Amino acid sequence: MRAVQFYGAGDLRVEDVQVPQLDQGTGKVLVEVEWCGICGSDLHLYTSGTHGSSEPFIMGHEFCGVVKEVPLGSNLTVGDKVIVNPTLTCESCVCCSSGWGSQCPKLKFIGFTGGPGGGLSEFVAVQEYKLHKVPEHFELEYAALAEPLAVGLHAVRKAAVRLDDWPHKMVLLLGGGPVGYAVLENMIALGADPNNIIISEPEDGRHKLLNSFGVQVLSPTKDNIGTACKTMTKSKGIDIAFDCAGKTGSAAAAMALLRPRGTYINVAFWGANITFPFIDFFKKEITCVSSMAYSGDDFREAVNLMSMGKYRTIRRMVTARFSLENADNAFQGLLNNKEHHTKILLTPKKSNLVAVNK
Repeated sequence: MRAVQFYGAGDLRVEDVQVPQLDQGTGKVLVEVEWCGICGSDLHLYTSGTHGSSEPFIMGHEFCGVVKEVPLGSNLTVGDKVIVNPTLTCESCVCCSSGWGSQCPKLKFIGFTGGPGGGLSEFVAVQEYKLHKVPEHFELEYAALAEPLAVGLHAVRKAAVRLDDWPHKMVLLLGGGPVGYAVLENMIALGADPNNIIISEPEDGRHKLLNSFGVQVLSPTKDNIGTACKTMTKSKGIDIAFDCAGKTGSAAAAMALLRPRGTYINVAFWGANITFPFIDFFKKEITCVSSMAYSGDDFREAVNLMSMGKYRTIRRMVTARFSLENADNAFQGLLNNKEHHTKILLTPKKSNLVAVNK
């Protein structure tokens, strides 16, 4: 089969590799991949090189497909549409037993830091319990978005807001890239009022897409975010700030705009320690929360919300599609034109590209 193998920084190669063989008794299912997304972490790996994984390995952890072969006693059927939860955990530590898989000290991701091969290939063998079936009518192209949407759902759940309270919450979202978009999609799916949301996003090319939600989108370099927040909240302060930017000063800026006992949620991966204003933190009794990846329950619920049609604008999230053979062009497109892209998908099936271009 064809697969995109990572050899090092900027070195992707489409090569022929062996199709995974199912070994009865392992509980694995053979999935024929339909679509796979490129994540920001994939892009970081592509530009910076390895972070402990052995090369070469098959990339891709945001993927979906169709069941091709099942083990004896499987609850799945050949032809079922499935989404893959790519997390790999030890399943025996305190975190795993508590349902906090993203805190497992041995956490890895299929197609990123470990596993039996990633989604940038024609076939992947995956443990059955990592597969989530989606309705027959659902378009698999968008099913590949479940993984980033689970990241967004986990962050929104960390706000600890009751469903009937979301319409009243005043929210500041720093960063409107793929993760910020996923947070926004989940907030609205759970009942947040777009009129009560301000997004700070420096890339002008992303503003039109974000504005389609009915939220207020501002530029941190051109607009006064503080004045906008005061106007929206009538000077009471923001209830919740989601930091998906991870830029110098973003935490301090968010905390300055929070109301007393407001909540700051960091979703971004920082390359250095965060510096924030102690006086704001202390006097306001701000709750600071981190949000990394997602739990198994978050992933299941994201698939459920997707299947029910609660994510009403996910089709807009996909901004380009490529074949496996053009993987390098896809990565370069994200690097050089990020203001025009939210999510790029790749497929091993050229017929998929023909279908979406009709």
